[in-house]
Amino acid sequence: MKKLLISLLVVTLLLASAMPALAARGPQPPIKNRGGWFILTGFITAIDGTTVTVQVVGGNPTVRPVIGQVVAVQTTAQTRFLLKNADGTTTPITLGELEVGQGVSVQGVLAAEVWTANRITVGATLEHSR
Repeated sequence: MKKLLISLLVVTLLLASAMPALAARGPQPPIKNRGGWFILTGFITAIDGTTVTVQVVGGNPTVRPVIGQVVAVQTTAQTRFLLKNADGTTTPITLGELEVGQGVSVQGVLAAEVWTANRITVGATLEHSR
């Protein structure tokens, strides 16, 4: 019993000592203004030049505010386009091989409310966020 009480006291003191460090971060901006890396899944609804429009089905926390919406994803000369094969391997493809209706996974960077893809994978598993 005495060991349990000492253990609880130690845990409580550790948590209490961490609180000032957590509070020092201050309030965080809304997710849409943070920018940073994103991973989204969805379906291609349009392709216009180097912009791929995607109906968002799921994604990481950066993407969650736009689930169910359509986002315009910019591609660049550095964007990689891949096709996921049935055996789990991937094959490089081109922007020109993308088609409306395909399910895709997109990884990239959100900055100044511009979605820029580093990689677009056709045939990736589409997961819904919860």
